[in-house]
Amino acid sequence: MKHERHHSKSDSKLKQAVCIITSFLLAVSLTIIVLCISLKTGFMNQDKVIQGFSDSGYYISIYNNMLDRCENEALVSGLSEEIFDGVFSIDELTSYCDTYIMSLINEQKHEMDTSAMETKLSENIKNYAEEHNLVVDGDIDTVIASFTSAVISYYKSAVQFPYFDQISSLFRLFNKLLTYLMPCMIIFSLILVILIIRLNTFKKNRIFRYLSYAFLSSSLSLLVIPVFSYITKFYKRLVFSEEHEYKYVVAYIDNGLKIFVIIGIVLFVLGIISILNGAIIKKKLKEEHVPIHHHHHEQ
Repeated sequence: MKHERHHSKSDSKLKQAVCIITSFLLAVSLTIIVLCISLKTGFMNQDKVIQGFSDSGYYISIYNNMLDRCENEALVSGLSEEIFDGVFSIDELTSYCDTYIMSLINEQKHEMDTSAMETKLSENIKNYAEEHNLVVDGDIDTVIASFTSAVISYYKSAVQFPYFDQISSLFRLFNKLLTYLMPCMIIFSLILVILIIRLNTFKKNRIFRYLSYAFLSSSLSLLVIPVFSYITKFYKRLVFSEEHEYKYVVAYIDNGLKIFVIIGIVLFVLGIISILNGAIIKKKLKEEHVPIHHHHHEQ
């Protein structure tokens, strides 16, 4: 009898150890899953990239910058800024900017069609030259063509976000990794959950206890990232040559970190729910055992 009790005690010790290890592995795999989801929804997608542009006033900044450069070019060439009337629009620039980003992320070839702008600009310059009797050194068409190509190159470089071709290759690499990693991690997590359930069929409250360990530790691991970022504000100390680039990066990181906080809080709430569930089941199990015990006494 003593030997049997000792045997069952060592059995439950072993079972407990297996449950703790399983719970730890579940926390790790859950952390990997939610980290991937947070990165995918918070950073590694075109919607978030574009949201960062609109949140930071990026389009207006690059539009004004581009227009300044073009107007300077016009003044140097002895022309007026009125030659740009009806050539550029903020909506068109926004659309070009978004298309450029999406084509890079999705590995699509994208050629910007600026022919309508070029035609309109050439017409405006010709009209301006005629109205003001401007004398040109050499052939007017050649002069207009070289001026127009200089202006359009400013436009094209304004639309193209610097370093985005390298950034988009990171996006693609991450998406490839996600394709293989996510299914493996989800299957692994399910196996671990089933193992915890099987090991605690008689004491169901323990199932929730081990699940709560996994949820809470995974939640804290995830929340460490935004907390560290908000405390150190490292991303606000980054240096960029252009202010609109800086504003964009700050807005983009802020948006991404919000997703980390939301998912971290959801996991934390799941952990608390698991603890409460475990406590309710434990109370029920105790209540079920007490009446039987009293009944034996009465007999």
